Amino acid sequence: MAEFVILKEFLQRHDAEMIKNLLEENGIKSIVQADDCGGLRPFLSFGCTIKLKVDISDAEEARIILNALEEK
Repeated sequence: MAEFVILKEFLQRHDAEMIKNLLEENGIKSIVQADDCGGLRPFLSFGCTIKLKVDISDAEEARIILNALEEK
């Protein structure tokens, strides 16, 4: 069974989804975890963060990609 770790937390779901897509373009599978009924009820996540998680075996590579993006 895969073990997922939090790569980053976001305030907006769309920000997490954009990074998720970038990671998947680079061959890293990730998941977005939010308390918003799959995006149908965004108000439910008010005051909570949206978590982007990756498999622990991909975490280092994902951090490198994320850091490179943040440096731009």
